[in-house]
Amino acid sequence: MKIEPAAPRALPILTFREGVSLWLNGEPVKALHVRPGHTDGDTVVFFTKSNVVHLGDDFVTYGFPFVDLNSGGSVRGMVAALDELIPQIPADAKIIPGHGPVSTLADVKKFRGTLDEIVALVAKNLKAGKTVEQMQKENLLAPYSAWEGGFLKPEQFLATVVKDLQSGQATSTSSSR
Repeated sequence: MKIEPAAPRALPILTFREGVSLWLNGEPVKALHVRPGHTDGDTVVFFTKSNVVHLGDDFVTYGFPFVDLNSGGSVRGMVAALDELIPQIPADAKIIPGHGPVSTLADVKKFRGTLDEIVALVAKNLKAGKTVEQMQKENLLAPYSAWEGGFLKPEQFLATVVKDLQSGQATSTSSSR
């Protein structure tokens, strides 16, 4: 499948490296570029007066998240991005996911914890010498069946995590941008 480049009018007129603040409808809005998670161009938007945070595809509610490794994304980077963001989000904020219904900070924390558990489980199995095919055959992600039915099947997400862990390029919580 070939995707044609966007027309010049579709290109952004405002760009930033780390963050930018602006006013929209009388409200301060803060956009932050976060560590590579869904892709390497993820942005989170804080609508400070409305107490709303849009996390984009670094948080989804439909199941296993799509991490675009070919566009610089990283499952470990997604966890690291959430680790940086969670302390900045007010406890009573409304969270807009990339896909799914409006959520809470507790939902984001649960999502982050589940991602971290999956990464640790896959890393443990890789260290034990298992291949992605063996882990898929063993249905390694069966404990996370609540995440099934979304965009990705468990075996697809498992393959993404394995590839991410084997790449050694992912952002950890201790690295800097």
